[in-house]
Amino acid sequence: MGYATGEDLKHIENKKLVKAGLKYKNSNKELFVNRIMYPYLIRDNTVYFIGKKTPLTPTENDGRAAGKYKKLLTHDNNPDVSKHVNNKFLFGEDTIRKAEYVLIAEGISDAVSAISKGYPTVSAVTTHIKGSEIDRVSKIIGERPVKICLDIDNGGMKGAREMAEKLTLRGNEVSIITLTDSEGKQDFDLNDYFRTHTKEDFDELLENAVGYWNYILNAETPKECKNLPILTRLNKLKKFISNDLHQMPEDLWRAFAENDVLFCFRIKQEGRQSCYRRL
Repeated sequence: MGYATGEDLKHIENKKLVKAGLKYKNSNKELFVNRIMYPYLIRDNTVYFIGKKTPLTPTENDGRAAGKYKKLLTHDNNPDVSKHVNNKFLFGEDTIRKAEYVLIAEGISDAVSAISKGYPTVSAVTTHIKGSEIDRVSKIIGERPVKICLDIDNGGMKGAREMAEKLTLRGNEVSIITLTDSEGKQDFDLNDYFRTHTKEDFDELLENAVGYWNYILNAETPKECKNLPILTRLNKLKKFISNDLHQMPEDLWRAFAENDVLFCFRIKQEGRQSCYRRL
């Protein structure tokens, strides 16, 4: 990690800065000004940069407020940049190289906190991985189990679910970690968590992380479900199976539906087989 003042690269030829994605061709300013810098390392070599906003970060040239994160320019979004400069990497790749599983955090600072505790972690730097990017992410992670821990705001929880679905359908064993919010923050994240919790606390969350299919089942069957009329539960059950399980592999679907799903919707044992046949 480091800090960019905006006055650090004056000794380097302007043409080289443009080619490296560190400056716009017609700008007098360096790309990163008063930002905390996070290098993306591959075998200890820096291959990409991202800068986090600080209170001293100036507004953009067009007057817009500076974004929380600013990424290195790449050839894909700026033809003046060398074609060798691209964003095909994940922050933290070196930490997962020999790991048995992969922890995915949302923000860079979340990943840094987890890595400092010894966890093999990459950062998505987003709550939403686009369909076009999932091939790249999947290739980096491989077939290893994945544990996803995003912020507990609406965007983070939705993003965790979407990310888990995509990786699950790719064949990964995916589980979702739900952080315990002890601060009452709307955007409570992993970095916040480690300020007030120990590594042992997080180890327990890892151990109890819920698999993707059970995670969405729990989300759709709150505790009060058992008090709903049977017809209401059956309608919810049918909707859940149609909307949420339609991509589940057939060999898993039957066992999951007959056992976990019908149990959570409080369908009694004697009615489960007939209910399953109708669905």
